[in-house]
Amino acid sequence: MKIKFTKQAIIERDQNIQYLLDEWNISVASQFLDEIDERIELLEKGILEGNYDTDLGMYRILIVSQITMHFVVENQTIFITNFWNNYKKPLWL
Repeated sequence: MKIKFTKQAIIERDQNIQYLLDEWNISVASQFLDEIDERIELLEKGILEGNYDTDLGMYRILIVSQITMHFVVENQTIFITNFWNNYKKPLWL
């Protein structure tokens, strides 16, 4: 499977990284990126599928306790749509 990031996903990923750099350190930010890379690698190989959220109409995978990655699958491409802060209200509220 191919992986593509939406513009929104790139913005949110980068905002999370900047937050980690500002509030924590480069090691924590690097660890966050490693977690994302690990999940994407498993998705590409078909080892990890994620949980389908019927309310959102997309899949989700926990990256770290605070952040969930959402994605949709179209043909042979996985589109990463966003990185959601789990402490915010759900998208549909």
